[in-house]
Amino acid sequence: MITGAALSANSNLQLSGGVLEIAGDLNGGTSGDFSHNRGTGAGAIQWIGDGGFSASGANRTVRLNNGTSNVTWASSTNFVGDGYALLLGSDYADATLTFANALSLNDAQREIRVSNGSAAVDGNLSGRIRGGNNGTGTGGLIKTGAGTLELSYSGAGANDYSGDTEIRDGALRVTTVDSLSTNSNFQLNGGVLEIGTDLNGGTGGDYSPNLGTAAGNLQWTGSGGFSAASATRTITLNGGAALIWGTTSNFVSSSSSLIFGATGSDNTVTLSNALSLGASGTRTIQTVQGTNSAVSSATLSGVVSGTASLAVEGNGHLDLTGNNTLTGDVTIEGAELRLLGASGDLAQASGFSVRLGGTITLDNTSGFADRIGAVGVTLAGSTLNFLGQTGNIDTSETIGVLTLAGSSATGGTTGSANTINIARGDATGSATLTAAALTRNNGTTANFTNPAGTLGTIGDNPRLVFTSAPTLDDGILAYATINGTDFATYTTVNSVTPDGLSAYTGYLTGAQTGWTITSDNAAPAADQTLTGVRTINSLKLASGIDVAQAGFALTLQSGGILSTGGIATTISGGILTTGTATDIVIHTYNTADTVVSSILTGSNGLVKSGSGTLTLSGASANTYTGITRVNEGTLVLGKSAGGVAIAGDGSPSSTDLFVGDGRGIDTLRLDANEQIANDVNVVLQGGAVGNDANKAVLDLNGTSVINGAARAESFHSLRIEGNSVVDFTGGTVCAPTFLYLDTLDVASNALLTVGNWIEFTDFLLVNKLSFDSTEMPRIVFDGYGGSANWKVYDSSFYQITPYAPVPEPSTYGALAVGGLTAFGAYRRRQKRHAA
Repeated sequence: MITGAALSANSNLQLSGGVLEIAGDLNGGTSGDFSHNRGTGAGAIQWIGDGGFSASGANRTVRLNNGTSNVTWASSTNFVGDGYALLLGSDYADATLTFANALSLNDAQREIRVSNGSAAVDGNLSGRIRGGNNGTGTGGLIKTGAGTLELSYSGAGANDYSGDTEIRDGALRVTTVDSLSTNSNFQLNGGVLEIGTDLNGGTGGDYSPNLGTAAGNLQWTGSGGFSAASATRTITLNGGAALIWGTTSNFVSSSSSLIFGATGSDNTVTLSNALSLGASGTRTIQTVQGTNSAVSSATLSGVVSGTASLAVEGNGHLDLTGNNTLTGDVTIEGAELRLLGASGDLAQASGFSVRLGGTITLDNTSGFADRIGAVGVTLAGSTLNFLGQTGNIDTSETIGVLTLAGSSATGGTTGSANTINIARGDATGSATLTAAALTRNNGTTANFTNPAGTLGTIGDNPRLVFTSAPTLDDGILAYATINGTDFATYTTVNSVTPDGLSAYTGYLTGAQTGWTITSDNAAPAADQTLTGVRTINSLKLASGIDVAQAGFALTLQSGGILSTGGIATTISGGILTTGTATDIVIHTYNTADTVVSSILTGSNGLVKSGSGTLTLSGASANTYTGITRVNEGTLVLGKSAGGVAIAGDGSPSSTDLFVGDGRGIDTLRLDANEQIANDVNVVLQGGAVGNDANKAVLDLNGTSVINGAARAESFHSLRIEGNSVVDFTGGTVCAPTFLYLDTLDVASNALLTVGNWIEFTDFLLVNKLSFDSTEMPRIVFDGYGGSANWKVYDSSFYQITPYAPVPEPSTYGALAVGGLTAFGAYRRRQKRHAA
């Protein structure tokens, strides 16, 4: 990063694999921010490989040779040569870099590689682009890198190069009619074409190309699609003819994805064509969240048909507004699928599976009903929204069985936390969602929410009704809450008018001496100290309420514990267990801490749900042997005196601890050493790789020194699923952090990011007998280049390290002795951030 005072006028600046990040006006107030001449002398700039510029602090403009005159690839002296790329932006840049010179491609395909910084547009070519040597010719553009490149030329003539425009990654934004070369064939091969103006000249829509290989045509050669900037944009292909995925010439192949949205887009793009998914297989639509989360990435306004399956993935939003006839099943992972408008539905689909942070929204605000028919919806770490009609009108919708499910993982099935949200349209209109039944897999939880009104009350309120009523456990669903403030219950006024799901109100609020009936659901109004063995059904602790067991056992028949409010609550001083066949399910919606220092016992498991923090502390080890599932929020392990918080079942062949359900940031934090028994198997289950909103985190939290180490932990195996993180927080050379593993296993579609790692301070160690070097490409160290490496630590363990244990500079590029050389290796990777 260079400011004006830091740039030596006596040095020659050489670009050889990196970028010069401009953080100030280097021209002393004259035109542009950087206007150096090309050359080999002092104060000049030259390319001797890949190279370019990025911007910091404010948008910056580069004008080579102090102007906007033409530069020719592989011809102009000291400019980019054959086989090298022009680099724009960096992963750490926060503004747009404009390259203002006219650019001639010299009759060859030329790569412009754009990194994805935090600005909406990372690089901009504002000069005219021509295909030859300052004239027409066959040169073309290859857009690579995850960032956004804008073409904004407007002036005499137009961009007129006749070679291909290939978009391999990120977005190519076109913001003027002159910048779209009608002589070029546009090819989507991993990236999106971002429409930033009306390219049809006011004749309707915004972009209406024909599919084909000729000049002015568009074709898919891999995955790709569109995004929108500055306004909503409409795409119409082949004059509006219906498209068949995998069959229509030059459209998306059956093995490629349709991509909508980009990190810098700010509006919705609409594809107006009818779209058939074909007869078999799965068709994937990838969505990307832009800078405006209030708008969808894309709308499909034509009819979606076919018998193939549809997968909607990513972190954006996809709207369907047509009366669709698709009969295959629909899977939503990470993204949101919204059915809305006067006819938007998927009523003939065979089923819906929503997982890994996905959302399905039945938006009936316009009055249309029967969005998905009577088929079932399976939620696995996901959300179902039902939005009632506006205009003070009652709304109803009927679906099939609602299933709470986990995700399949090595060694078993994860749990999941799910949200079902019912919203009335107006204060004088009700919204009723009727499902055939509610089913639940072990370890799953649900929070039923409503933004207004009272859930489950007759009148102008939201309601969730089940044709086959769920089975209550002494009046409650211990695995479910209403708005995170009460356990859920289900009541029926009579056989004709069901009330539906609602908040439980029949709590026993008095002293613990009254906890004498096993069916009681207690919610004490004040702190309690047990005076004997107690057995109740469930326990709700409001803000700041503590239960001291005073050495007496407390049994919760349903296993349900709910913590609310904003002041920490504590259960301490005895054995805490559950009924015969139930897990302890602890919902932590307290915004402070929920602390359990009692001893958890029994053969059943522990389920952590709710957005808050649960801490297992105390001097005595827990002895329960069931599965521990961290569905949501943070589980802190802080047993003292060498006691383990998670004992497992004693078998190295089964999974004892699942962290994450693929939705949100789910964290296991270790606040003391050796909290997990040595034979325990751990799975981190994050969301899809690349979606940083959904991660599973193991936080070693080495902020205190115990027996010479900031943190030391060892257990049998660590399995990585999806987007997961091991975070070496804290620790010093004098008090290092150690994680010992007998086995480390990274799934083929997963990514393990190691965060806050410091050489000689943090040690990720894997037993030599089980070490698999083929997994190293799926492990990265945040702030370091490349994938992971390994080296011998001692006779039993390998140490996993960064490929190069020297942190990357804050920008791609560095200053070298002997000329001012931007030589930092430009690594093709997206930004990675540990939790």
